[in-house]
Formats: sequence, C-alpha cells, structure tokens
Amino acid sequence: DLSCLDVAGKIRSYDKERPIVVATELIDFDQAGDATFTKPTSIKPHCIALRSDFCNRFCEEAKFSLRAASATMKQRLCGQKDPYAFFSHNATCFRGSQEEGYPFLQEPFNVHMIGAALWTARPRIQNFKSREGKERTTLYLHKEDEEVYNKR
Repeated sequence: DLSCLDVAGKIRSYDKERPIVVATELIDFDQAGDATFTKPTSIKPHCIALRSDFCNRFCEEAKFSLRAASATMKQRLCGQKDPYAFFSHNATCFRGSQEEGYPFLQEPFNVHMIGAALWTARPRIQNFKSREGKERTTLYLHKEDEEVYNKR
C-alpha cells in the first residue's frame, strides 16, 4: 500500500524537473471555518500532515486567497454549487513512508498539492447487490448529492 507521497517520491527520484501534483481531501474545519489538521483523519491521505509542510502552506495560501471574501474557507471548499479547490505550490515532503517509520528524508522533495473538500461528509447513498451477490452498485438517494459529487 503506497501512499501518493511514496509514488511522488519515486517519480521525483527519476525525474527532478517534472511537476508533480497530489490531490488531498480536507475533512475537518474549526468553528471559524478554517481547515484544521489536529487529527490524522483531518485530511486524506492521512500521512500528508505528518510527512509534508502542506498544512501550514495550504492555510497561508488559502487565507491569502480569501482575504477579501466574506465566505469562510469551509464555505468555499464545501459549497454545493461552484466549490473552490486551492492549489499549493511547492509543498515540501520531508519524511519517508509509514512502512519505514516516517524517517526524515536525506533529500526532501517538492510537489504541488490541490486541497478540496466534499460538500457533505455523508452523501445519502444506497448499495445494491446483484442476485448472485458478486456485483455491487451504489446509487445516490438524492439527485443533488449525485450532481455535486459528479461536479467534483
């Protein structure tokens, strides 16, 4: 089970110049509507907060982008219509994999990261199995949930 940062590190070891972009999902927000990274489950993949400076960099860049906006970060990222995603340039990955015990890397590397969020943590879905029980189909119970998910 490789993390996206493990894959990015392998790509970077072969190609020092190629831009690498990693997508992240922000899950937790504080009372003020800012992203919070206090728990391992606050972001997916969970190792981003431990292995990189993305969280600090993201908050700084997102707040700068929203400085004149009346909406909070959560309102912008989780908007049902026209949601935002924030792009963070050159986040530094400075720790190795979980399998290796998250050691500090001798050669940290940079990646760009996109931070986005779902409009709801629990879309209303229903799972159906085929008569044979082998295939599974997931359907959204409300059309707006499906539309919002498909836009992202």
